[in-house]
Amino acid sequence: MRRGLLLLCACACAAACAPAAEPSRRSAIEHGRGLFSSPAASDATNNGASCATCHLADQVDPRVLPGHPLAGAVQRPTFWGGQYSELLRSINDCRHYFMGASTPWTREDEQGKAMFAYLSSLPSTRPDALPLTIVRYAADLPAGDAARGRRVYDASCRACHGAAKSGDGALRRGIPVLPDQVVDELRARFGFGDQEIRVAFIEKVRHGPFLGLSGRMPPYAEETLSDADLAAILGYLGL
Repeated sequence: MRRGLLLLCACACAAACAPAAEPSRRSAIEHGRGLFSSPAASDATNNGASCATCHLADQVDPRVLPGHPLAGAVQRPTFWGGQYSELLRSINDCRHYFMGASTPWTREDEQGKAMFAYLSSLPSTRPDALPLTIVRYAADLPAGDAARGRRVYDASCRACHGAAKSGDGALRRGIPVLPDQVVDELRARFGFGDQEIRVAFIEKVRHGPFLGLSGRMPPYAEETLSDADLAAILGYLGL
């Protein structure tokens, strides 16, 4: 009996003293995949956007996003419509302008390496440089077909702004409810009339936070949102 108890104690001690198994670590690709779809890609506390907010990876998706799909991005010779020749710089500009990040990633950062690993794992669907034409002077567009505009709004605007009129499902608090909240502000602050308000909407869609505007909304280039689709959105919003 005593011998059995001693043997049982020895086994228990061996089990307790044995080194614990190391927790399994995510691969760099898995880490990057998580960052791609997470606001954690930015260090800003009020950020609600991720890379996936503006870019598709390689999957078929009905959304109309401002950024190009990223399958094949690591092979592309230039980015941002030919403005940059370095992928990391274009990533950091996206993180800064549209996600509020204050600290750029470097080639040695774990997050930067993970993102590059994930993007490298995507199929080389579009390795060519892709056009991105920013409309410098936003001209007025007559309102288009409202029924078409609803479909385009749901594909391109709703993920961030939420449902029109209510803002239900918006990406984060503080994003303007379209169109009423913006219309009321433009009328109250600047005394804008109907045409001026419509042009202000067009400018925001085309310029994002650039060319004297503010905020974090990325611009929609001609290649990603046509004038006809933008006019249809205006018609749906009653502008």
